[in-house]
Amino acid sequence: MDATSRYLSLADAATFCGYRPGYFSKLLRRYALPRKGPGGNRFDVLDLEHFMSDPDAFKPGSMPKRQHRAGGFTPVTI
Repeated sequence: MDATSRYLSLADAATFCGYRPGYFSKLLRRYALPRKGPGGNRFDVLDLEHFMSDPDAFKPGSMPKRQHRAGGFTPVTI
């Protein structure tokens, strides 16, 4: 699979999962499926496969919290 086919639009992601786009949009309100790309309008095929095998893993609150770095900027001297 090449990199461009790994990220799908909403309509393509719905088809990939076997749903109509309208129903898939409703599912996205209930499940926290990660969105990718600069506009947040693409879905990773790997995430979709994981969603299809274990949808409960994508319920809000079930995903692990992201760890944030400590604040501040440390310049690097060369």
